[in-house]
Amino acid sequence: MVNNYKYKEKVCDVCKRLLPREKFIINDKGWSRGAPCRECINKKAKEAYWLKGGREKAKERTKKKAVQREQEKQKKQIRERYCLDPNYRKKVLAKAKQEAPWQKTLKYIKSKCGKTKYNMNTKNFLTLKDLEYLWYRDLAMFMDRPSIDRIDLDGHFTFENCRYIELAENSRRTQKRICAKFDKPHFL
Repeated sequence: MVNNYKYKEKVCDVCKRLLPREKFIINDKGWSRGAPCRECINKKAKEAYWLKGGREKAKERTKKKAVQREQEKQKKQIRERYCLDPNYRKKVLAKAKQEAPWQKTLKYIKSKCGKTKYNMNTKNFLTLKDLEYLWYRDLAMFMDRPSIDRIDLDGHFTFENCRYIELAENSRRTQKRICAKFDKPHFL
């Protein structure tokens, strides 16, 4: 094996110039075979920098990294809170339920559409804004257990066809409709 320390000069693989040993990046074992000189490495780095978009893109990348770091920091704090306070998740969910309880309704509607034999052809046309309007229109915040109800059971989840009523009343109405549909007696 040839000891690279003997040689004072080397040919750069990129620019093909014969350069002194100081112009190369050298580790403690000597330079590696086929290595470019420092100037060529800097040129490649600059080209890559400008190909990626230069200063503007670099600023955007640093901003994105800062945002990611902040998000990671927040996630870490939340994880720590979960570890320290076992009831933290319940508190967060309760707060979210107080601020926007209609979000849970939308999740329920999306999970229900097309899943059971009674709702195979049912589609959802409601948005969060529609549900929020229905929530305040029907004064659902004053109900014990508000529930979304379709006025026409065969209709879709649309703004005109939906309303908030008490869960007990909704259950009674649904049972009556299903029993009437299959001509079975119901006891309510």
